[in-house]
Amino acid sequence: MDQNPSQARRSRSGPLRTWLLVAITGCAVVGLSWAGFGARPVIEGTVEMEQLADKIDHAQRLHPDTARQIERLMGIPQYDCAQVACNGALQDRNRAARSRLRQSLADKVDSRGFATAGHAHD
Repeated sequence: MDQNPSQARRSRSGPLRTWLLVAITGCAVVGLSWAGFGARPVIEGTVEMEQLADKIDHAQRLHPDTARQIERLMGIPQYDCAQVACNGALQDRNRAARSRLRQSLADKVDSRGFATAGHAHD
């Protein structure tokens, strides 16, 4: 049985909404960090990276520009215990969050820079 046009539009708009959510979240995070809202404790940066990884994991694909902005965000000292002093537990959690976020990015953007939904490009 064929889908009616409104059902077809809804099924195609799901991945677009997911992509837009991730793109907007990534841009907002980077923008707020660069806007100079004061130094943020590393624990907040670590929690933010964990939340971003969750969102990316649930996305179908990720735009390469969003991935680059998230990678820049990860280079800010407040997101990296290697750049600032952290206690042992926070250092372990930060390292795990950074690793997971990098893997999430790698899973959603292929090496050619095309957004992917887990499928190989022809």
